[in-house]
Amino acid sequence: SRYARSQFPYFSSQKQAIFFENAGGAQVPQSCIDYMAASLQCRHRSVIGTQSKAAARETARVILGAADEDAVVFGANATVLLASLAQRYVQQKLLCATDEVVISTENHKANFDPWIAAALQVGATVKLWTPSLMQQPQNLPSTSNYQRSASLHQLITPQTRIVAIPHASNILGNLEPVAFLSGIIKSRSRGRAHIVVDGVAAVPHIFPGFNESLGNIDWYVVSMHKLFGPHLGVLVGRRGQAMEQLSVAT
Repeated sequence: SRYARSQFPYFSSQKQAIFFENAGGAQVPQSCIDYMAASLQCRHRSVIGTQSKAAARETARVILGAADEDAVVFGANATVLLASLAQRYVQQKLLCATDEVVISTENHKANFDPWIAAALQVGATVKLWTPSLMQQPQNLPSTSNYQRSASLHQLITPQTRIVAIPHASNILGNLEPVAFLSGIIKSRSRGRAHIVVDGVAAVPHIFPGFNESLGNIDWYVVSMHKLFGPHLGVLVGRRGQAMEQLSVAT
């Protein structure tokens, strides 16, 4: 609408433009620019900084549909947050040699490479869920050693510790039925698996409803710069099994 476009400085000089490069970073509304500028103009870490972070965390909670008790973690971007999360599982010995890591081949590399690396570090078994023949992972060490299946049911066992899936494919654009899949994963793993969902490609187009619409997932990550915000990653963690076992500084 005309009103919506008027909120973005970009369109004041590009009145007829239609911006299709959201995947590389969305345009930012003036209200967001003003808030970021104000935080720089009146920098006071212990007072204004604390207030700004609390307000930003609450805004992210509302945008993602997280509950008050859910953890909201900020980071440089989604890639950094997922890499840090994977290493936390290694460092705190929540991922070990007897575990299995199931990874969708429709994932962006940000939710793929860190879990491969973590599994290799501890000697865990890697399994690849291949829901689409169009997406085949490249440049993986000993690729032939990884079990593959188009059926998620066949890959999940009571030894499954991590399942990493996208909410939407950043290439194909198709949405995964995350709530339905989470039910399968939790049931077949007997509640042991932690589900990590990359929502970067989905959230600019749909309201995720972390607390009500995504089933019993444990982690959900987004990039705010694709959601009309600053270049910032947000990781939401559900207060439950994963959060109880893995202490994350928020």
